Amino acid sequence: MLGVLTPAGSSTPPGDTVTQAFLRTLFGALLIAASSVHAKAPPQDVLAPGDGAVLVTVSVNYPNAGNANAFANLIPALEVERLGGDKPEVMALQPALAGLQVARSYGGSLPPGRYRVATICPSCGDLSEPKAGEDLPEFTVLAGKTSYLGTVMVSVQGVGDKNSPLEAHWAWNAEPDARIGQRLLQALYPSLAQATTLTLDGWQGTPEQVLAAAERRLEIKRGSAGLLEPGAHGANGFHFGANNGVIKRWSQADGVQLIDTGSPFLIRSVVEGEPGQLLAGGEAGTVLYSADDGLSWTDVSGDLPYGLVLQLKSAGGKDVLLSLLHGENVSLYRGRLGESRWDRLAEHVLEFKFWTGLRGIYPDMHVVGRGVALTLPSKKALYLDLDSGESHEIDMPGSAGAFSFTADGVMRCSCARSIAVNPWESRDLGRTWTPSSLDRFMRLPVFRSPTEAFTYKGPWLNPKSARIFTTTDGGRRMEQSPHLPPIGAWVASQAYSADGSVMLLTGSAEVDKEWVETVFTSVDQGTTWQPWSSERTWRHAPTAAPADLPAVD
Repeated sequence: MLGVLTPAGSSTPPGDTVTQAFLRTLFGALLIAASSVHAKAPPQDVLAPGDGAVLVTVSVNYPNAGNANAFANLIPALEVERLGGDKPEVMALQPALAGLQVARSYGGSLPPGRYRVATICPSCGDLSEPKAGEDLPEFTVLAGKTSYLGTVMVSVQGVGDKNSPLEAHWAWNAEPDARIGQRLLQALYPSLAQATTLTLDGWQGTPEQVLAAAERRLEIKRGSAGLLEPGAHGANGFHFGANNGVIKRWSQADGVQLIDTGSPFLIRSVVEGEPGQLLAGGEAGTVLYSADDGLSWTDVSGDLPYGLVLQLKSAGGKDVLLSLLHGENVSLYRGRLGESRWDRLAEHVLEFKFWTGLRGIYPDMHVVGRGVALTLPSKKALYLDLDSGESHEIDMPGSAGAFSFTADGVMRCSCARSIAVNPWESRDLGRTWTPSSLDRFMRLPVFRSPTEAFTYKGPWLNPKSARIFTTTDGGRRMEQSPHLPPIGAWVASQAYSADGSVMLLTGSAEVDKEWVETVFTSVDQGTTWQPWSSERTWRHAPTAAPADLPAVD
């Protein structure tokens, strides 16, 4: 029996074997070798006299981050149609990708007038289109103003083959957040920000359309994909980031609960402080704090540059570390839980080198005691002592496809020197590296103590060869468990709860022609595994529609 939720986030598309994933990565890299580390497209940010502008984001909710990105890349431009006149005029808005992972922002200058979306995904084949005037209503562009339309949520279902074509459900928001709109406008379209003022007079929907869209948004939020960055919830539970501003929480007592941050963007990481304290970060510079266990949220991004918040980590007490991808740089910041001041500790240029880099791998941060390690592309990493401030750059044995820094003081990586990926370890904070005795097809082990750990070994050609391995001597000797985990061939993450009593495996599988999240926990050190229930409850029920929604006759 599968523990079925909606599909999870990962960098490897579900259904890929190790070989298929490797070939996909290799040939994909060869095709895009000449591009920079961040895909770019020029925005239409030159405002002609008398023109206005429009700004909208599209967030794709799909089984895993890899496929969500692939789907989003099928939207090379957002085509809008100017209404009126003898012949409709269609114009294409180019995407801006900075600070986003599964969302895309579309904006640009347009002549004043009334518009509707003509085509949102011309190359999606069987993917259903929004119906003009129904799923997406019309909008107006005014001279000298940027009409901010907020975020259109797109929830994609199916596996995308001839037997199960993709099906999309759409929802728009009637009350976009002006603060988010201003942040996006200034960061992504600076020329338009200087030449226009932001207005929220966007979609012109009827009361019936507004109500229907609000209900669809709530339904899409409930099915939000993603199990990103498993973090501690209490002693034996977990928090995960998910799409559409949703946090997923699991505990043995309450099962799966959803917490709505109110953000329209992907949440990548969550940190829990004292009871009721939550800090969440993700796309579009999102850093939100709650002191009441998710009932209300405050923006605490402060003076952080606009970008993608990769990870949040506790550094003891109320100290929090934050890694941020912005422009061509990755930065490390330290702050206090609930405060909006962030002090920059380090910043590095993400110079991607084709022969020494693995494309699509984000920097990875690990905290052990008062030390923090942060990986960089192309065979580099950083180690920083939080107390003394001393740091040194680490020369990796290859580009890190996976990296860990554990309580036993050992750094480990699955590193590619050229094509092959092999395990390595360092016992002197990255100064020297030696080949590891770990099987190259094992994931890097996760530890509940300096000596006790477990890991998952994926299948090689045969799905039944997947196994759990444990160790009691710090990883020097890995013992194969006689119990086969029921999760299948593809695993996204593995973790221990804070007290080490619960083992977690998350993955994805095809069930009834749908890619769905598969989540299993074990409370007896891997002897038996229990699936999560597919039932979800809201920690605090979101409002389905705006409070000032006009009455519907």
